[in-house]
Amino acid sequence: MTLDWCVATALASHPDISVARSVAAAQMARVARQELPTTPQLAAHAGYWRENAIAIQARTSTATRASTIIDGADYNAELDLGIVLLDFGRRSAAIDASELQLQAARLDVDAARAESHARRQGELL
Repeated sequence: MTLDWCVATALASHPDISVARSVAAAQMARVARQELPTTPQLAAHAGYWRENAIAIQARTSTATRASTIIDGADYNAELDLGIVLLDFGRRSAAIDASELQLQAARLDVDAARAESHARRQGELL
């Protein structure tokens, strides 16, 4: 057991450093997700409408009118396929923001290591 091994083990298991590393790993996944190409969106809709027959008779002083609404049914189906062709820079801005957050998370890991090292140095003195 050497001093270097002890320091490496302490750094690997320190809770603040572990949390900072986990946050950085999660941010790396967010960057990767933002960089994925956009995929088409598919939506499907179906409907049915039915109306029964109704006879209407209207009388006026000069004539009698008769109308019949025929029994009817209406079926419809719809399939929509969409893809974003232009988002006016929204995607690239989201990628840039994710990369900046990743840099900040990596700096947090370095800061947690430095703080842990400073505490160790203070305890040794």
